[in-house]
Amino acid sequence: MDKEINEKINSVLSEFKDSKFSPLSFVSPKNTNIASVQFVMKTDAIKIPEQEKKIDEQPKNLSFWQKLLALF
Repeated sequence: MDKEINEKINSVLSEFKDSKFSPLSFVSPKNTNIASVQFVMKTDAIKIPEQEKKIDEQPKNLSFWQKLLALF
């Protein structure tokens, strides 16, 4: 299977080598001294749902028994 893939790749590439093929550049003409090209993929923004803050309406100073009861 690897041999078939390599043969197909070579046949497609040979079409471009023999002709006067001029590749299309994706680089902006404003950029100069380009060593490599990088692509940016834009996607929809990732939205993090806001969590509601829970408000404790219990008094802050609980007795030992109130704290024990709050556990159950």
